[in-house]
Amino acid sequence: MIRTVNLDIRKGEYLSDALRRNGKENIPTRVILNKVLPGLGATYCEIMSERSSIIIEPNVPVIVGKTEKHKNLLGVYRGVKTDEVARHIRKHPVGCKIMVTPESFRKVKQAMEDEGVDMYNDFFMLFDECEKIIQDNDFRETIGAPLDDFFLFRQMAFVSATPILPRDPRFEEHGFTELRVVPDYNYRKPLRLITTNNVVETLAEVLTECKSKVCIFVNSIDTIESLYKEMAELKNSTTFCSTQGIAKLRNLRDRSTHDRIADLKRYNFFTSRFFSAVDIDVRCKPDIILLSDLYGAEQSVIDPRTEAIQIAGRFRNGFRSLTHIASIKLSLEAMNSSEVDEWLSSARQAMTEIREKSKKDKRRGYRETYMEAAVNLSYLQFVYQNGKDDYFRQDNFREQERVKSLYRSADNLFNAYRDVPFFEVSHEDKQYPLNDNDRLARHRQTSRKLRRMFLLEQFEKIAYLRFSADEKEQDRYNRYLSRMLSSDYDCMFHECYLRKGADYIRSIDFKDSEIKRAVEEAGSTVFRKKQQVKEIVEKQFRIGEVYMGSDISVILSAAYRKVGLPVNKRVNTTVLKEYFELKEERTNAVRYIRIVKKK
Repeated sequence: MIRTVNLDIRKGEYLSDALRRNGKENIPTRVILNKVLPGLGATYCEIMSERSSIIIEPNVPVIVGKTEKHKNLLGVYRGVKTDEVARHIRKHPVGCKIMVTPESFRKVKQAMEDEGVDMYNDFFMLFDECEKIIQDNDFRETIGAPLDDFFLFRQMAFVSATPILPRDPRFEEHGFTELRVVPDYNYRKPLRLITTNNVVETLAEVLTECKSKVCIFVNSIDTIESLYKEMAELKNSTTFCSTQGIAKLRNLRDRSTHDRIADLKRYNFFTSRFFSAVDIDVRCKPDIILLSDLYGAEQSVIDPRTEAIQIAGRFRNGFRSLTHIASIKLSLEAMNSSEVDEWLSSARQAMTEIREKSKKDKRRGYRETYMEAAVNLSYLQFVYQNGKDDYFRQDNFREQERVKSLYRSADNLFNAYRDVPFFEVSHEDKQYPLNDNDRLARHRQTSRKLRRMFLLEQFEKIAYLRFSADEKEQDRYNRYLSRMLSSDYDCMFHECYLRKGADYIRSIDFKDSEIKRAVEEAGSTVFRKKQQVKEIVEKQFRIGEVYMGSDISVILSAAYRKVGLPVNKRVNTTVLKEYFELKEERTNAVRYIRIVKKK
């Protein structure tokens, strides 16, 4: 059990201030430093210390940002050669500072050997954002590559604002303690949690409330690609992701991409490599949105206990608003902590028994069958090649199951946020007639007839919005249509639905020729009647006069009925804009529309 020791910090202090006030010149050795708050300057504290240091950073953008600010610091990642590291070591015999990704640590080790440097005794090793060794362990097999060397250092530490205490027994064996920073002031940040059955529509509505630059954090390139495809309003956008992620993006018209921090646009997407440690310097206070799209990408779940805190800490100048939009998936399979422990224990026992049986029995068929079974055991991912437990991989499994379980109900996710001291959380639930499954199913329709049948069902689901007097619901209706109608044929099909109705379309068995003829016949009739409406409207509404919205609807509805056009929705000022330029005015909170001039 790792013992916890507290370190108090006062408002306005950085980590170095709190350490010195408590008699510590530098980050102590053999600690897991739990900063609690992002942005306390732990990395800066180590870079500015007089001792030689190797700082492990999980992601390249952090290293790029730090080396631009600190000229004495060498960044080592893909593309940086071993001899460049060696030259830096020779140039800085004292106070040598190296920041390196886990995957490139071997270059640093080789350079140390080439230069005859006793790395383990002469350097302090700091593993920054240490929870990433656990969280990223399943898809970054080499992220833990420096760990065996880590425990050989005379002085070493883990650090993060959101550490996950590891179960690897080597931490106890080397006498590690958790040094937990305890602020003596209120540091909670307001967070708005919105659980929903439609992340795209929820995002569209939240964006209308954003007054500043918008920073959207989502751990899925596929989800970002889907949003670009679905939401025409996401112009003037940029995506910050890896070079591999950039290659996956297709809908990039009027949008840019970067693998490191650059100038922000109106809408800015960030993948997980920018969730932690990276300083995003922006003069304004942005609107921050966290997005978890379980139906589009289950891996896009965001952990309130770690990732949400890290994201909120990226902006040193603060933020205007912080919102987490999350879909909930009741069918999501997840084990609780005791179930995970039982599975790992029993799976290990089964692996041991199978291996023993493959060795002991002399019958060839028996032995070979068990040997084949041993090769395919699912538990093998949780052990090293020598058969010893990979505790970090096991902790990764535990964390994945814990976070997934939060998204099985809105209450689970809300309670998880409520239990995090960093946030003051409010919760609302938004449910829509079309959900995330409808969106994905629409894209999966391959044949034209199946697509028509599916579209028709969706038209019927949202039909009630056309009759609503609420402008927000009519805006929602129009957004739904803009996403559903992706071709000229879709538009013609929708026009047929409006003119002839769903029963007619089913009666003609969705035939192309009948749909086209119905639209053409209705079009010529509607054109004539629209001209008659125009004549009536221009006589009824006077230039310079002001009208209440309800009066406009009454006059327009009467005109539609007079010429025989169906009033299948509450006709409002949107129709009047076809004929006049309008100006909205308010008097004592009452909204009026002034007729400016004819079009």
